[in-house]
Amino acid sequence: MMKDLATWSIKLNDSAPEGEDVIAFYSNDPKEKRKYLSKLLHSLIVDKKLEEEQIVMIIGHKLNKTFLAENNPVGRFNIVENGPAGKYSIPYYTHIKFKGLDSAVVILVDVDPEDSRWNKSGLYTAVSRASHLLYMIYK
Repeated sequence: MMKDLATWSIKLNDSAPEGEDVIAFYSNDPKEKRKYLSKLLHSLIVDKKLEEEQIVMIIGHKLNKTFLAENNPVGRFNIVENGPAGKYSIPYYTHIKFKGLDSAVVILVDVDPEDSRWNKSGLYTAVSRASHLLYMIYK
């Protein structure tokens, strides 16, 4: 069983810059997760004035295997599998497709400790894509 990110012992380089805390949201209710994601995207884009190109959503599955599959958009935001970003359109990739890339803001979707796609290597790949802010929505 995979450990929660908070329980991992990861040593940071002494010269690494200080960053923001990782924000985690836990819910089994797809409606609650959609509501949280809608508010989060609104906060980042409307309130904090970030560009859609600065945000990416990452998961271990294709979009149709997530809480987002049933009803797109999320609030006023369209979730676009494999990009591109655009006005109120947020790109979504699997962590395998986004390997080697980065984004200012990364939102991990349906993180599930029981899912082999979120093994230590998969989770490391996904969380290390964030250069400034990381949000995790657990399954």
